[in-house]
Amino acid sequence: MSEWEVKRLDDVADRVTSKNSVGHERVLSVVAGQGLVDQESYFKKRVASADLSGYWIVEPGDFVYNKSTSQDAPWGVVARWDGDGPAVVTSLYVVFRARRDVDSDYLLHACNSAFFFDSLRGKLREGARAHGLLNVRLDEFFGAHLLFPSLAKQRRIVDLMHAVDAQFESVITERDRLNRTTSALRADLLTPAPHWERVSIGEVAVTATGRAFPPRFQGQTSGVLPYFKVSDMNLPGNEREMRVAPNWLTEESLSQVKPRVCPAGTVLFPIIGAALRTEKRRVLVQPSAFDQNVMGLILSDRITTDFMFAVMSNLRLGELSQKGAVPSVNQKLVSAICFALPPLEEQMLIGEQLRALYARRASLEDELSRLRMLRSSLLTSLLTQEIEIPDSYDRLLEEVS
Repeated sequence: MSEWEVKRLDDVADRVTSKNSVGHERVLSVVAGQGLVDQESYFKKRVASADLSGYWIVEPGDFVYNKSTSQDAPWGVVARWDGDGPAVVTSLYVVFRARRDVDSDYLLHACNSAFFFDSLRGKLREGARAHGLLNVRLDEFFGAHLLFPSLAKQRRIVDLMHAVDAQFESVITERDRLNRTTSALRADLLTPAPHWERVSIGEVAVTATGRAFPPRFQGQTSGVLPYFKVSDMNLPGNEREMRVAPNWLTEESLSQVKPRVCPAGTVLFPIIGAALRTEKRRVLVQPSAFDQNVMGLILSDRITTDFMFAVMSNLRLGELSQKGAVPSVNQKLVSAICFALPPLEEQMLIGEQLRALYARRASLEDELSRLRMLRSSLLTSLLTQEIEIPDSYDRLLEEVS
């Protein structure tokens, strides 16, 4: 690694501490896998404080470090603002700006590398009062180490990673387009025909609420019965069907917990708090139990799982929820919801069309997962010289440009 230099972040960048005294209203958030996003566009609302005067101003090209830990970014994530014009971010973030002689594209990759976060790993610690928010002193953060090869090698790495990112964005675009197509088709397929029957959910399904899952029984990775928590709906592999179970009940714990067991084909959804507003819908693929934050619809023989899933996917329970400090829905409210029900043969045909779209979406999610792993391993290999891009790469680029 003789041609490579180890530099501190404060060797190549400066902290930005401009407070929002001029009244900028565009608020950004750092989202793992997405970078900096406009809150109103991404969340469909602004989740920032009413008073933005204490927020940091972010100019185009500035970097922002979000100290929140997540499954995809256990040590937080660094993003760059590539939008037009200034915006603001919460003062919980760290904002910095690359110096003029630094390749900004390369710095973005280096700041999200394993090498950079490894140098911070022993200094990042979770805050005592803010679950998921990492604490790190500013001098420690700006003292973190980065690897810098020659400028020519930086540009090769940037170009190769740009190609991977372009493919990633292409798949995301296709997935988002498919989601819109699915929503439109689902609404069209559920448009009632004159011969469809008007029913309530309570007429075709039994509503079942989950039960508390005592912590002392959690953590078993195998057993006789999977026990799902509402957060398990977010796990890879559980995008539509609940296939990945981190917690199981054993023969011994089964008799102590006495769970409510629901059969395969039960349609699940969150019923309380912020999880309710995510409007997630899932299906059990085997007999299972679930916690008190989830409700299941155990279906009668009058309705198919695919059709019930489609009906529930078209509903926005957050808009129907009981008002209060914590939004929620109960069995009475859900059972009273009415919809149009076609004959079973039509339900099956509708289900077949929607399942084809769900299968395509699952395929795209698998491709995105593979691209994420490829991107992570490729960047690590490039920044540790396990993979080196030869000088001939530059000549090849000249020939195709």
